[in-house]
Amino acid sequence: MRAMTLPGTAEFFAAHGFPGWTAYPVFAGEPLGGIALIFGVLTKLVSILLVPIIFGAILTHYPNGWLYAAPGGGYEYVAFLLVALVAQALLGNGAMAAQNLLKTKASHRNPI
Repeated sequence: MRAMTLPGTAEFFAAHGFPGWTAYPVFAGEPLGGIALIFGVLTKLVSILLVPIIFGAILTHYPNGWLYAAPGGGYEYVAFLLVALVAQALLGNGAMAAQNLLKTKASHRNPI
């Protein structure tokens, strides 16, 4: 297995029962989704789209047990991320989200 490369990740996915090609959208979705959540852009949609990725990570770590410190990593931390994504999907954007700040600036313009 080619560890620490994208093709190696595809092999890892295949070894755990996932189609190897899914490594590529996961590879793109995790950082882009994280950046979108940090800046508060399409928060509900991004959170919902990231749920299947995190659920797949739970399935991968589940056989290792609960504690993430276990050899191979347990599913404790990944389960927390899943709960956080669901909560964020239900809550939506925060007050300081980029999407809300742009709406506020646009509404304060003085039409002439």
